[in-house]
Amino acid sequence: MSVMNLQSTGRYTAHSNRVSRTSCRANAARTVVSMAAGDSKKILMLGGTRFIGVYLARQLVEAGHEVTLLTRGKKPVTFQIPDDTDQGFEQYKSAVKHIAADRTDADALKQQLSGAGFQVVYDMNGREAKDVEPVLAAVGDVEQYIFCSSAGVYLKSDQMPHREEDSTDPKSRHKGKLDTEKLLTDKGITFTSVRPVYIYGPLNYNPVEEWFFHRIKAGRPIPVPNSGQQVTQLGQVKDLATAFHKILSNPKTKNQIYNISGERFVTFDGIAKACAKAAGAPEPELIHYNPKDFDFGGKKAFPLRDQHFFASIDKAMADLDWAPEFDLVKGLTDSYEKDFGRGTFRKEADFTTDDMILEKLRKHLLSAPQAQQSTQLEAAPCAVNRSLPRFDATFMEHYLDTDRGLKEEVYDLFKQHPELLYAVEEGMTKEQHRDFVRKQLRVILSSGYSPMSFFMKDHKKYFYMAELLALVDLSLTVKMGVQYSLWGGSVMNLGTERHKKQYFDAIDKFKIPGCFCMTELGHGSNVAALQTECVLDTTTDEWIVNTPDDSAIKWWIGNAAEDGKMGTVFARLKVPAPDGSGALDDHGVHAFIVPLRDEESQCFPGVEIKDCGYKVGLQGVDNGAMRFTNVRIPRDNLLDRFATVDRGGKYSSPYSPSRRFAATLGELTGGRVGLTCGSLGVLKGAVTITVRYGAQRQQFGPAEGREVAVLDYTSQQLKLMPMLATCYALHFTAAFLVEQYTQAKRTKEEELVADVHSLSAGLKAYTTQYTAQALSICRECCGGHGYAAVNRFGALRSDHDIFQTFEGDNTVLLQQVAAMLLKRYKEKFSGNPLGATWGYLRQMARDSLPPNPLVSHDTQPSHLRDPAFLVKTLRYRTARLLHTVAMRLRKHTRKLGAFQAWNKCLNHLLELARAHVEAVMLTNILEGANKCEDLDARKSIKAMADLFALQRIQQDILFRNDDYVAPEKAKAIKRMIEKLCSELRGVCCPLVDAFAIPDFILRAPIGLSTAAKDPYAAYLQSIGWD
Repeated sequence: MSVMNLQSTGRYTAHSNRVSRTSCRANAARTVVSMAAGDSKKILMLGGTRFIGVYLARQLVEAGHEVTLLTRGKKPVTFQIPDDTDQGFEQYKSAVKHIAADRTDADALKQQLSGAGFQVVYDMNGREAKDVEPVLAAVGDVEQYIFCSSAGVYLKSDQMPHREEDSTDPKSRHKGKLDTEKLLTDKGITFTSVRPVYIYGPLNYNPVEEWFFHRIKAGRPIPVPNSGQQVTQLGQVKDLATAFHKILSNPKTKNQIYNISGERFVTFDGIAKACAKAAGAPEPELIHYNPKDFDFGGKKAFPLRDQHFFASIDKAMADLDWAPEFDLVKGLTDSYEKDFGRGTFRKEADFTTDDMILEKLRKHLLSAPQAQQSTQLEAAPCAVNRSLPRFDATFMEHYLDTDRGLKEEVYDLFKQHPELLYAVEEGMTKEQHRDFVRKQLRVILSSGYSPMSFFMKDHKKYFYMAELLALVDLSLTVKMGVQYSLWGGSVMNLGTERHKKQYFDAIDKFKIPGCFCMTELGHGSNVAALQTECVLDTTTDEWIVNTPDDSAIKWWIGNAAEDGKMGTVFARLKVPAPDGSGALDDHGVHAFIVPLRDEESQCFPGVEIKDCGYKVGLQGVDNGAMRFTNVRIPRDNLLDRFATVDRGGKYSSPYSPSRRFAATLGELTGGRVGLTCGSLGVLKGAVTITVRYGAQRQQFGPAEGREVAVLDYTSQQLKLMPMLATCYALHFTAAFLVEQYTQAKRTKEEELVADVHSLSAGLKAYTTQYTAQALSICRECCGGHGYAAVNRFGALRSDHDIFQTFEGDNTVLLQQVAAMLLKRYKEKFSGNPLGATWGYLRQMARDSLPPNPLVSHDTQPSHLRDPAFLVKTLRYRTARLLHTVAMRLRKHTRKLGAFQAWNKCLNHLLELARAHVEAVMLTNILEGANKCEDLDARKSIKAMADLFALQRIQQDILFRNDDYVAPEKAKAIKRMIEKLCSELRGVCCPLVDAFAIPDFILRAPIGLSTAAKDPYAAYLQSIGWD
């Protein structure tokens, strides 16, 4: 960033009574006249012989004041200002007085100052309160004590610029300045304290501009730490002297503190460029480096704090009727031409640290050509950034494992039965595949597993099994989901104790294969509009189930085509109206247990079932369609947890119709959690195959060197490393969801249940959509070999695709999340408590505000990878989207009505829901990093968290539209993403190895763990070559 563009982006907010520089100069002239009229002060200045005091003392003398300098006696007492005439200097020397004394010697000081009658004290060199106490005792009562403090006393903050009322740092190296301000306050002294930032100008003895001028004069590159976009502030010494002067006898300054510096702020890079311009030199070469990569042995490699550091001077400009005369280039030109440009450097040039930086960078640049000569793949050009340490892969594997014992048992079971691992490339008819899945399920059940017990009592085991079985056969995963989560879950969760006792064992052991009969030909997502009817016949105490028309045919019902013996049928509950008119009261959709087939697998009278035929995938699941014609079932077959009907047809429910319906659907949340886990298992497998393939597959390279691994190309890294990061983010978030689900089932806490229902909807939608997209990317990343059926991408894509639709269409589920966010938004302003997932909405008003310009322009790597910045940024997006969509809905509802308003804002609502899910994911992967006890493994997880967040920031134009991310910061984010991808390349293989998917489960020859040793052996064997 240039100095010029900082002028446009970094100006402070103008004060309402701010004055022009012209008026300041006029006021200064009036001050001199007034001094001649008898307002002269007798002033004691402590210091005043080196820098600020030299200019200040000169101004005070010229204004007609009597000035006495107190020094330890070091000569000369007075210095000639570089652009001063000899005559002017001699006049000044003759006017100024001098006392030689040690300010810390209380007795000697009191002897020399007592009775001197000083009215004003300028303390320019007081460092500690103990240095000031002897002065106060010696001078007695004075009209004004003006103290030179420092802006270095402020506590480091992300709220900039520093203002006078900001918190201070008691551990600051300028603590003595703070103690002095407190001393003056406690003693009731009329004082004014000035807190400069960085000071520059002729006579400067601190290496500020001098450091830059040394390098510019020597024609050397200028090393600047990190990005060079750190923002700071410099004040020209003459402007500071004028401000100190204008404090004198100003009643507004009584017991006040003022920041004094330049009017604008500037980046480190901008200072270097401004110094070059001031010196009349070409724009310098800037070398950026990471200070953490060096040990400078106590030497200072850069003259300024490596942080943002600047302060508001609005208060001083208003109270002092003052404005800085010098902009940065003008002030530096004054400094160079009148001092440093004449060769009057205070310190000799020392380029030791510069040379260390340049040498290390030179070696780094040479390392790539050297790597090209290596015979090892791992050292191929552009390959592996080693800044992330190798971690203990075994530790990471155990850290990720939800239930290691269950994992080993399940995988060992299929290792003992290799005949039950489906060979995709061989192909099966749908009938063969269905029979194959039944065999797999029977083996699992015969091994002592109780899936229904897992689902009801040990949720973590059930959902982890869904993830583990996903790569065995997704048809098996879905078949079990239908049997235990949907059919079994509906009976257990929507029924009462009598239903549980009657059906639990039979469902668990697959003695009663069942169906979940919700979706109809004409209605899927809109459950409330289902048309199937259950009408109570009070004469026989039975329900009569009917399909009123073809659009009400139950469709896509799992287990229905071949296996289903019974089903939970969702139908409209109708009972005779109590007035005896013969009309029916429709109480909406309820769940009923309906027998479908007898022991000989023949349909009961009135039940008609058809096979839905071949599908895109999941051929091992027998989906069917069913129609009911006057099917009679007992009244007790109503699953009556939330509503009952007595013998006479009286309907009772403790809930309102809408709440009862929501409670009914809420109990089906487990299916979505299971799909999330199953989809995650697919994603882990796909990423594992692709990363391993990319690490061993070599294509192209330098003219006379070894070919390069595909994964060493940055384009491939940019596709796969963010995917790996997202996979880990989903892992930790799915674990969080399962934990919340388990707690909700245990406590039955209403708010937590609602929270889990919404989070499961959002995470199911996000995970399944992301996995579907990732499967296509992985196939492409594996080139032609990814198209081979044996490498599984085709089957996984086909089988997984429907995950985006069943158990709730993803678009519908995301709307549920958005609706819950809007509800929580309203509750937030009502003061109601918020659940764990929504807690950050408490800061809604703050988080939805645009950031401080400092944050918008901050490009430092430490800032970009700061968890606080990343979390706040993703939460800002959610807060901003939520606030704006709430306003839009309110506006459009007035004109269009609620439904059309919702539809008009629908895309905005979907974006909001995804943003919320991603904010939750970031929180969970960061938590996963924090809890990781292995420091090296933690660094890799943290790098993935950073990459996950930064890519979302880069991809979302909202941040640019809101000026949340300035253009230079967007570029820095892009560079950081590429850097993180490069770093993760070095550890991506152990990161996928940590998923611990055995080769016999993965079953993709190009992605086996043995591929690193012999890349194509298993692949060749798959087509019959040894």
